[in-house]
Amino acid sequence: VWDHLPASSLAFQYATGVLPILWLATLWGARALTETQRGYGSGFEPDATSAAIGAAAAGLVLSLYVGQLPYSRPTLLDVRAQTYGAGKDWSRGPGAPIGRWLNEHTRSLRGTPDATVLATGRAAAHLIGVRELETIGQYLQRREALSQLPDRRGHPLRAYQWILIDRDDGLHQTRQEVDAVEQEAVAEGFEVIDRLETLVLYRRLPGE
Repeated sequence: VWDHLPASSLAFQYATGVLPILWLATLWGARALTETQRGYGSGFEPDATSAAIGAAAAGLVLSLYVGQLPYSRPTLLDVRAQTYGAGKDWSRGPGAPIGRWLNEHTRSLRGTPDATVLATGRAAAHLIGVRELETIGQYLQRREALSQLPDRRGHPLRAYQWILIDRDDGLHQTRQEVDAVEQEAVAEGFEVIDRLETLVLYRRLPGE
């Protein structure tokens, strides 16, 4: 469960406003194709292969401008600049060492039974599906309420087994806030399991 509305509600997804347009366009296109077929008479047979090739070609061309294929151009430069700062040298692609490190650990956490994770915002986006997930920004806003939950035992960090931090991630939290949470985590018995550049993975020590 992630108590973060933009991650749990379709209304916050970027593509939400486009979906009704695509749905209506599909209906309109099907009707137009049917009327065209009728104009050719009963002997006209639709060419499904040509239609599929045309749809695939259109998708590939459009993905040059909006998409997540390797050749797609960046479309969220403003968000990236707000998250990591403008003018930085980027080495966070899937094939880069830092990208491979993040993918390896998030995949491992998703496969860990009953994992409870506190993470910076961008890292948290890779952890949808764990038993409990919270962003540091939301954690800090709801700290007092979280500390009153039975599983926290008087401290809001005590329900988490893992903390995954990207110190350069500034979208939902500041660097000062991240530093404060790290200091708090060490005081509460978390240890560093692995780190690479600005990424750090903490785990609670057994018995803490």
